[in-house]
Amino acid sequence: MRADDLKLLGLPANCSEEAIRKAWRKQAFLLHPDTSKDPAAHEKFHTLAAAYERLLANNYPPELHRPVATQHKSATYHNIYRKKQEALTPRQKFWRKTGSVLYRIFTPVLFLLLFLLTPVWLMLIPVIPWMQERKREKGK
Repeated sequence: MRADDLKLLGLPANCSEEAIRKAWRKQAFLLHPDTSKDPAAHEKFHTLAAAYERLLANNYPPELHRPVATQHKSATYHNIYRKKQEALTPRQKFWRKTGSVLYRIFTPVLFLLLFLLTPVWLMLIPVIPWMQERKREKGK
């Protein structure tokens, strides 16, 4: 089985995993149904993909051996191997919760204050020249 898969990828029997990956990428690019105009590209691509999976079956976590339709959404290579997040300190937990609560409360309040105070400034605009003139008269 391994010899047939290697022959399909065009590789010798003593090739490395890196060589298998490079050959797979090259062949997959040529045979992918989206890039190839060959009508049989879809079946060739699936055959190639199955050969690749058999060749590297021991190098991937068991979650990725199941068909894609049965995998959990988070069972991807990235989610399995990414660095775990450090636990939050109590102070960080407090401010994360408090910050979001404050934001939710004070955003509408600030918007309301701005909305209510804006007409006051609009009414003062015509008065400003009169106030400046009055200051000049007091200064004389």
